[in-house]
Amino acid sequence: VEIDSGTINYQYNFWDTPGIETWSSEEIRKTLGGIKQKPKSDILCMLYCASPGSYAKLEQVDRLLKECMDQHIFCALVCTNKCSGSDEQFKGVMGDFEQLLKKHHDKSREENGVIFFGNMGLCTAVNSERFVNSRQNAITEPSGIDELILGIMESLDDEKLVQWCMLALKNKNFWKNLSNYPIQLKTAWNKLLHKK
Repeated sequence: VEIDSGTINYQYNFWDTPGIETWSSEEIRKTLGGIKQKPKSDILCMLYCASPGSYAKLEQVDRLLKECMDQHIFCALVCTNKCSGSDEQFKGVMGDFEQLLKKHHDKSREENGVIFFGNMGLCTAVNSERFVNSRQNAITEPSGIDELILGIMESLDDEKLVQWCMLALKNKNFWKNLSNYPIQLKTAWNKLLHKK
């Protein structure tokens, strides 16, 4: 953490964060307020991750979404390890994510496996590591990460977009694969240059 140089990176894992035990709206607000009090802290977005077969109390996730959206924090709901578990479990996670986001904003479009809900949120599925299913003799390579990064890039306001790009600079695979997404790249570039 170097405050004078202007470079500070924070990452918060809510499942480990003391003080958010009950997941009440008040505690979520207090936790977000505490994060914002840190030097040069601007919350770019909230990523909530769940994998097929995992369990969450949806009313608690909904409270987290509401508090984030009330504070203009973009929300990305991500199904991780999308190839693990059964198809039914995968569809369950994605269905829950869509229903949660629909409570706060209408679904605006679906593109490259990313479901957008205006500039308020999105949901998608990713595999960040190679998945080997020895029972079916199948291998699935990592997927969905680039689409997630681009989806967030397309959704953030101009000020946060620059900060998100700085974070994305650390992901070499993303920049290597960026030419596969010319339309999204043009959209993000035009936002950075403040063009319509």
